[in-house]
Amino acid sequence: MARSLLSDLRLGFSAGALVLGLAMGAFTDLTLRHSMATEDGLVARSEGRVILRQLEARAEAPPLGPGPESTLIDWRLLTPDGKLLMESAGSRFLGTLDWGKVGTEPVEFRVDANHLYSAVVLPSSIGTLRVAMDRSNELEVLFHFRRDLVAALLLLSVLSAVVGHVIARRGLRPLEKIRDETSRIEAQDLHRRLDASRFPEELASLVAALNGALARLETAFSRLEAFSSDLAHELRTPIQNLRAELEGCILRPRADADVPEVLGSLLEELDRLDQMVEQMLFLARNSVPGAALDCQALTAAALLRESAAFFGAAAEEAGVKIETQAPSGLLIYADQRLVHRALQNLLANAIRHTPPGGGILVSARTSDRATEISVADTGDGMPAALLPHLGDRFLRLEEEGRGRTTGGAGLGLAIVKGITALTEGPSSWKAPSARGPP
Repeated sequence: MARSLLSDLRLGFSAGALVLGLAMGAFTDLTLRHSMATEDGLVARSEGRVILRQLEARAEAPPLGPGPESTLIDWRLLTPDGKLLMESAGSRFLGTLDWGKVGTEPVEFRVDANHLYSAVVLPSSIGTLRVAMDRSNELEVLFHFRRDLVAALLLLSVLSAVVGHVIARRGLRPLEKIRDETSRIEAQDLHRRLDASRFPEELASLVAALNGALARLETAFSRLEAFSSDLAHELRTPIQNLRAELEGCILRPRADADVPEVLGSLLEELDRLDQMVEQMLFLARNSVPGAALDCQALTAAALLRESAAFFGAAAEEAGVKIETQAPSGLLIYADQRLVHRALQNLLANAIRHTPPGGGILVSARTSDRATEISVADTGDGMPAALLPHLGDRFLRLEEEGRGRTTGGAGLGLAIVKGITALTEGPSSWKAPSARGPP
């Protein structure tokens, strides 16, 4: 299922606030406990020194019995050999502590869940004073502090979720505006673009990407519309010719001798339609860059000779000479079927536009770590105005002085251009100059 960005942001705010609160709470709890332990240790040692000075003030060794009392600590005075000399009234719990771990610095003891002590040992000329402070009341203070802290963190999480929701809703408004504006763009107004200045700079790349997508869609729709119009125009002529021939046969019956001529004319128009459909299918199947190619190592000289030999009869009939030129041993890595198709279309185009007595040169050479194959003829060349459109579908030259187009459906060079765009390597379509091959 699709995730909600608003829910993610709300949850993120709550989780972030909770984690931050827990970290601050843990730091505060640790700091509080350390401060209380340090302060109580200093108080226990200070009170112990007061008691020790009072005991040392006595001229004679103190007899067993009650000694100085303190409201903060309990104590025991022992001889160097560990014999008890004197103790406070409430010192019985001191026997439960492990005095082997206690030195002149205060040590904290946790006897059980409800009892906490700080103990210190003070040496003296009259003996060793063991001092302990009962800090059990601090456990209750820490308990209430942690309880209040948990309640505050829960409240903070709820508040952060509310605040996060408000902030996230406000932050997502530009995205909603982008959604609203793009949803109003229809096929008939693909020229519309989003104004990047109306959105935060963080969304500039998104707006630019959407505008780029709209520009590509507009171009694709324009090409599709032009292609549909051109295709309808090109198909209409042979269909009208077929209709006229058939209507003529129906309305004006002809002699048996004329039937083959009529059928031949119909067959010629059908061949034209079939060729046009086959070319369009080829363009549709092979116009996607990165399509599956059957590439293999090919000898350039043999490839050019085979293509030239295929048009040997047509060139002889047109009075045109075809020559090939390629370095010996030059290899190219390409799809043989597509290369042959491209060369055949170029040669057919060159033969059609080369006057009798002219020549066509098919050559191959290496250039910039790639192989360049060119087809050059001695024709009149391509008008400069048409060069930017060379390779467009249904583009055909008009015969000078006749106002009509030359033969073909205008798809040959479009197929060549499409073949060169199939590979992702350095293969490219290069248009000729104004005086170059048509």
